[in-house]
Amino acid sequence: MTSSRNSRTDRTYGRRGFFHTSLAAAGVAAGGGLLQVATASQASAAPLAGSAIVLSAANDGSSSVQRQLIDAARAAVQASVPVVVPPGDYLIDDAPMLPHGLNLIGPGARFFGYRPGGNILWVGDDSVIDGITVQNTDSSSGNIGLHVYGSRVSITHCKFVGSSSTQAVYLSRSGCSDIKIVDNVFTGVNYGVLSNSFDGDGAYDLHDVVISGNTFTDIYADAIELNHPSSSAPLAHGFTISGNVISVPVGRGSGRGSGFGVGVAGCADVTVTGNTFLEVRQEAVHVEDGCRRVTITGNTVSGVTGADASAGIAIYPSCEEVTITGNSVENIAGAGIQLIYNGEPAMASDVAITGNTVRDVTDTGIVVGSDSGRGGGYLISGNIIRGARNHGVQVFGTLEDISVTDNLITECGGYGVATERNGGTAARIRYYRDNLINRCGLGDYQAVPIWTGNAVVVPERTAVVAASPVSTGSTCAVPLMRVGRHSEAVLMFQARKAGNPGHRIDSMWRVRWNGSTLVTHHLAQTANGTIGMDSLRVVDGVLTAVVWVGAPGVRLEASATLTGTSVEDGTAYSGTVQGTVLEVTGTRDGNPALESLLKALTAAGVVNDRTTPGTRAA
Repeated sequence: MTSSRNSRTDRTYGRRGFFHTSLAAAGVAAGGGLLQVATASQASAAPLAGSAIVLSAANDGSSSVQRQLIDAARAAVQASVPVVVPPGDYLIDDAPMLPHGLNLIGPGARFFGYRPGGNILWVGDDSVIDGITVQNTDSSSGNIGLHVYGSRVSITHCKFVGSSSTQAVYLSRSGCSDIKIVDNVFTGVNYGVLSNSFDGDGAYDLHDVVISGNTFTDIYADAIELNHPSSSAPLAHGFTISGNVISVPVGRGSGRGSGFGVGVAGCADVTVTGNTFLEVRQEAVHVEDGCRRVTITGNTVSGVTGADASAGIAIYPSCEEVTITGNSVENIAGAGIQLIYNGEPAMASDVAITGNTVRDVTDTGIVVGSDSGRGGGYLISGNIIRGARNHGVQVFGTLEDISVTDNLITECGGYGVATERNGGTAARIRYYRDNLINRCGLGDYQAVPIWTGNAVVVPERTAVVAASPVSTGSTCAVPLMRVGRHSEAVLMFQARKAGNPGHRIDSMWRVRWNGSTLVTHHLAQTANGTIGMDSLRVVDGVLTAVVWVGAPGVRLEASATLTGTSVEDGTAYSGTVQGTVLEVTGTRDGNPALESLLKALTAAGVVNDRTTPGTRAA
């Protein structure tokens, strides 16, 4: 469902209920086990209370029943009783516009006709259509089954059949609302339920629509399509799509402009919940064109396998406030859950992807990124991802404010968490913590910088310098901690003169290390007495603070906390590391093993080597 969809031809079923159930729901009384009914020819007489009008017309499909249907419908509306249609085949040769307020009941009745580019029936305000089968036998472009032109319409227990050109239930007029499409069967049609508008033309203000409990099988294009792209804020709103069973199989339609279980464009306040997608050609759920406040929760997606398949659930540009939670997504030819688009100025933003299970996908489990569009606010948390052929989670590009926390990622072919794509821009991850990752082919984390914000960010490394380094001149070097080949963090450093705490410095720095160059930015500092911060350096891989103290022989007490991310050889440090830099004294007596050990521990920032060479005993 792309912008080219706006120019395409307008796109327009559920189990059949028992006859007595349908009648009871319509308010038809049964007395002594027999229905009290009046035929259409008796309609001028007042029907008995609780009666219905029975359509009296040819039910073998040999001649059109259009005139008899209109007469019966008008009489029934006038008398406030339903029209009951006996089982059989009823030919429609010119789409009748059924009157407002009609209750039409017909289990076993099939309305059919050859209507190129037209409808079988028009349905108006305050109408109930229950139990009928609708079939447009035309196979040309854009034929329609039921065309809804009113509000407060209920379509239940019906069956819709057709061809690769049939739009079974179609809503395309402004002013429609409160539509219920429940417990129907749609099979072998192009679009099951289709609503259409563009920038104020068509059903642009459609609202309060429930599509629930239906079964869609052998769909060519989209099972459910809410197509309302607009250059302004969405006006179409209030859609609930729940409890449907949907199949849009490979081998029916083709191309990337359709093949969705549920497609939503330019709508607000949309809930897609509790649906089962058994087989889908391109994407089970597709959301685009500036949708607002979309919730996708509790759905089961068990196969997206077409040649054009891209994801199980996909969110495209300019959408806001999207929640994707508690879904099961598996057997996908593409990504499990995807927010990725290039060439658009604005990506989806304010998106929560939480508590989903993603398994057996040919690409990445969850991918969020854009090489060009701007966007921010992505929470990826509490998901279970297993068996992705590429990465478990991938975030990349020009997006900001991303949180990746508490995910369980296992048995993926690439990284557990990848932070860039094809050598491009690395994503700006603000929070990264508590992800459990194992058995991923390239390692747990990608060896590129994980950009951090300046709030609380993990993993965290803390060194407590308790050995009182001593200045050898006007400055004192204080080894802090080892940093990885790619690091970015915020350093909190405190130092004071031993025995004279009034001489103290508290300093905060942003530091970035790429393995050869240290870039620092001084954020804040307070200093008292004759002490000051001279510089930060990396010496043999150890971040070192150089403190000005003014004279040799000055002892310092210091501590430091480095908050951010440090990546070395494809694996990121995680958790909290705390330790004490110990001062080692005495003589080495020429012991080469001891000398090697002390050198390594000093380089790691674990010890402050104050030993002397000494002389080995004879």
